[in-house]
Amino acid sequence: MRASGPRGLDEIGAFLHRCVRIGLHIEPGRIIVMGWPSRTTVIMRGRDSVTDPDGTVIYHNRVLIVAKSSWGRIRHQEDYLDTQRVAELDATLANRQPADLIESAHHAGRGSP
Repeated sequence: MRASGPRGLDEIGAFLHRCVRIGLHIEPGRIIVMGWPSRTTVIMRGRDSVTDPDGTVIYHNRVLIVAKSSWGRIRHQEDYLDTQRVAELDATLANRQPADLIESAHHAGRGSP
């Protein structure tokens, strides 16, 4: 059974490009790093959000990311968040023009996530 989410460099690249395009802002809270460089676990708890050009927050969520890495390369990652909020964001964005999405990131003063 394949876990949902992007896999491989092409899918991950497209996913990250979309995050930048819609102006996703990630605010890390607590970060825990443990293990040796050859076998490291990173846990990050935080919040993410997307803001409209007029300053209205159209998406906010809490997120927990657990990543396993080896010598600086992420080998496995699991993200825990409210997927219903993500579905609602997707529905909201489906009704917008692409230019509005790019504009929202820069208007809010957040050129990148």
